[in-house]
Amino acid sequence: MNKPLDGAPLPNDTTVLRLPKPPPDFMADRWRPDWAILNPSTTDKEHAKQHGKPIRVSVWDHAHTTVEQARSFRTGPTLVLTLGVRDVFDVANRTGCPMPIVYDPLGPPEDARPGACGHAGIEGLERAETETKNQRKNRLAAIAERMKLLDGPVERQ
Repeated sequence: MNKPLDGAPLPNDTTVLRLPKPPPDFMADRWRPDWAILNPSTTDKEHAKQHGKPIRVSVWDHAHTTVEQARSFRTGPTLVLTLGVRDVFDVANRTGCPMPIVYDPLGPPEDARPGACGHAGIEGLERAETETKNQRKNRLAAIAERMKLLDGPVERQ
């Protein structure tokens, strides 16, 4: 795959990977993703401001990036969650809050690494002007409940 254009939407039939840090009390048989898994971090917000882009929460297009490749961009243990682009689109339509998933090309030297072309981001996860805090949490929770745990914490070698 050629380097995708910044902000180009992922196809609706795409599955994305989300690689958050596991919570301290993680137990694979009991843990379920919640709204906080999709909450933009301070780093996400700063990156957007510095680069003049919308705030994006990092995901990977699984058609172009393997789990191992995505994990190689992270330090420390990560969970691997899968999510369908269509699932996010459905929640966006139901709530009236657009949440596009778009390609978010990495800069050098990371852009030359295997799997880099699949880096993407979910936009629109911050609170909309018309939303209460609880409405936003419920919107993000509606997406999180559609996520599936693909793999538990693994320390990167």
